[in-house]
This record gives sequence, structure tokens and C-alpha cells, in this order.
Amino acid sequence: MFALGVLAATVGAVLFHVSFGRTLRANRAVRVPFHRNAAIVPPASTALRAAGAGRAEEPT
Repeated sequence: MFALGVLAATVGAVLFHVSFGRTLRANRAVRVPFHRNAAIVPPASTALRAAGAGRAEEPT
């Protein structure tokens, strides 16, 4: 069960960072605000971020 929890947390972290990387690449010339959405939100970025957050918060 512990290994499954570690795997779920790792998958969640990877999905979140992939989503964040896509957002930063789409907004290269613009500063990304901290408490608001970026000017350009890539397709599926929000879905990846939500899936990553759901995986990282799964109870072990």
C-alpha cells in the first residue's frame, strides 16, 4: 500500500510539473502572475493540473 501511495504522489507531481511547464512555454515573453491565470492557457493544461492535484492528494 505504501508503494502505491508513493507511485500516486510521483505521478501527480509529474503531471503537475508537465502542466506548469506547458504554461510557462506558452507565456515566454510575458510574466506569469502568481494569484491569477496566465495570459495564454495551453489546451489540456488545466485538466493535467487537476489530475496531478487529485493524484497527489490521494489518501494512502
